[in-house]
Amino acid sequence: MKSIFLIICFFITFIFAADPKIYSVLYENQLFNVVEGLKENAVAIAHLDEAYFKEGWNKLKISNVKNNPSSGSIKMKAAGYLEGFIRQKDIFNAYYNFANGTGTPTSTQVQKFITDNDKWIRQNAFAGNANTYWSTIGLLLNQYDGIIEGYQRAAPSAQYLSSYQLMVFALQYELGDIAIAVTLKNTFKGSSPDYHSLIDHLNKVEPFFTTNRAQTKVMGDYMGEHCSCFVKLTNKNAKLMSSHDTWSTFNSMLRDYKHYDLYTGKVQFSSFPALPYSGDDFYINDKKLVVMETTNSIFNNSLYSATTTTTVPYWLRVQVATYLATNGVEWHKYFEMYNNGGYNNQWIIVDYNMFTPGSSLKPNALVIGEQVPGFYVYDDQTNFLTQNGYWASYNIPFYPFIYNISGYVPMYQKYGNAYSWSMCARAQIYRRDQNNAQDVQQFQYIQRYNQYQIDPLSLEDACRGISARCDLNNPWSNNTLNGWSAFGGIDSKMTDENMVSYMGSLAVCGPTWASQPIFWWSDSQALKYQPQKGLAPMYAFDWVEMN
Repeated sequence: MKSIFLIICFFITFIFAADPKIYSVLYENQLFNVVEGLKENAVAIAHLDEAYFKEGWNKLKISNVKNNPSSGSIKMKAAGYLEGFIRQKDIFNAYYNFANGTGTPTSTQVQKFITDNDKWIRQNAFAGNANTYWSTIGLLLNQYDGIIEGYQRAAPSAQYLSSYQLMVFALQYELGDIAIAVTLKNTFKGSSPDYHSLIDHLNKVEPFFTTNRAQTKVMGDYMGEHCSCFVKLTNKNAKLMSSHDTWSTFNSMLRDYKHYDLYTGKVQFSSFPALPYSGDDFYINDKKLVVMETTNSIFNNSLYSATTTTTVPYWLRVQVATYLATNGVEWHKYFEMYNNGGYNNQWIIVDYNMFTPGSSLKPNALVIGEQVPGFYVYDDQTNFLTQNGYWASYNIPFYPFIYNISGYVPMYQKYGNAYSWSMCARAQIYRRDQNNAQDVQQFQYIQRYNQYQIDPLSLEDACRGISARCDLNNPWSNNTLNGWSAFGGIDSKMTDENMVSYMGSLAVCGPTWASQPIFWWSDSQALKYQPQKGLAPMYAFDWVEMN
């Protein structure tokens, strides 16, 4: 019966899938106006292919019209306005799922921190003598202000979202870190509580953070697993492939794939409605840099004293670095500036300018950085890639300084290999299987790998595969990293030296079904009471080419 329904679903999506559309935004009498079609006097143009129910992704390209005489700030705001206007419905659905149907899911203290921080950033960004760093942030703020304005212009009254609500949506990946920092300063004055005491307190005063998809790291029952990355240098240096798997709750699978050709530069990335950045993160810029990350946890809460209102959020810093950097070292130099200690990740920058098929990698082909509140460490790891043939990333710090200061040592002493960089499940799986990835198909297979039932390295835990399927665990399991939940790998993206040359990639949306059942919402008991607005009923999508 289910196979018949699957055929019907695909038939419906092919019959009713919308044709790609072109939109223009005009700027007249200091007002923006969005019209369908290509207009000569447009400030920005959008090509929208709403292929989500057919391919798993809505594909959006937005370009500034280069010969339009408008200023850079108007061009960026126009691009944002255009996106917010034409993506209004999915933006509302994504926000509703993110906020679990609530209004503004933050406390008064968190709201004050966010608004004070925003005020300080704008003062610097719009100062008359702003340098390149700050003027770029100003342009990015113009774009996001445009997204808000366009959304609000298009939204019916029942779907109106305030500027603050959409600001929270932009900050979603670092809200947990902000909540911890604010809680420490307002509740535990002069002391640093242990991790679990802090979690207990947060669950009482910030219940939103116990369910938000991006903040599982502040939950007592979750380890903070988020993403798998894989960089593979094949035999005889024939190919260099890079891939990223997003791990998140399954109700975040309303996906966009975006291509921006803006006043600030060119970039393509996987994303979500309303976000002018990735959030996964997976980017390819026009300088042949690939940017990826996996998230690390913070168990040493004293570090959060560095999270202040005079720092810059991750979502702005990652855009500045990706637009301005021409190499891996530059990217990390830009990104570490004004580190706010939010969304603490290992950042993987692959510079394809340093790779020629059949030749040795040049220095700085792979530069790895790691962040905690107040500190940022990065170094060239090209020799590691050359000697081992691969780099893998799986939510545990590589650099001893970051590992130690983050508080991983006591976690390792208590829980063992789950907190070991070299011996955790994914580290061992990658080490065992990486040499099989000698072509694109085998590389893709490894990134979607999960055979927890028969792979001894997975310890019979569906959360320990390269692409997790925590929904397949038993509710009574007590040996899992992320329990029994609709959580795990929700996609995979990859590129290589050929695709990077034209800013191309391959991407697949949805939990892995290479060796596991296709994910159906009707089968999921783990998250059936949480919002699923706009989501596909099941995820049997295949890889899609993104050019």
